[in-house]
Amino acid sequence: MPKTNLVHTPVPASVLAEVKAALSDALAKLEPYLVHLTPEDRRGMAKVGEKGLSFLIKGGDYAAQFPALRPAFMDYDDFVVDLGVLNALRPVLQIVEAIQQAVDDTVMQAGSEAFIAVLMLYAYSRDAAKAHAPNAQSVYDDLSARFPGSPLKKAAS
Repeated sequence: MPKTNLVHTPVPASVLAEVKAALSDALAKLEPYLVHLTPEDRRGMAKVGEKGLSFLIKGGDYAAQFPALRPAFMDYDDFVVDLGVLNALRPVLQIVEAIQQAVDDTVMQAGSEAFIAVLMLYAYSRDAAKAHAPNAQSVYDDLSARFPGSPLKKAAS
C-alpha cells in the first residue's frame, strides 16, 4: 500500500539553486574525463559488477607481477588507466545513484500525493456539479478530459 502524506516541506528555492549549481559544477569538472555511450554501445559491451571488479583487480595484479604473460596486443598502460578511472569513479557513481534514487523517490511520492488530491477534487466537483454548485460543472468537465470515458460509453455512442 502506498504511503501517503510523506512530503510535508517545500524545498526552498535557494537550496534547489545551490544543488543545481553544485551538480552543474561537478559535471563540468568531470566532463573532460567522461565518455558518452549510445544505447547500442551499451548493449554490445562487457559489463563489470562486483564479481567482475574483483576479477579485474586480480588480473591487474597478475599482469603487473608477470609482464611476460601479457599479450603483445594488450596495451597495459591503457589497462592501468581504465582500472584507475573505474576505481576512482565508482564512489562518485554511488553518491550520484543515492541522490538519483532519493530524488526519484521524492518526486514519485510528491506526484502520487498531488494526483490523489486532484482525484479527490475531481470526484468532489462531479458531485458538486450534480448539485448545481457554481463553477463545479466547468471544473469537472475540464478535469474529466484526463479520463476520456469508459469503453462502455464509447461502445454505446
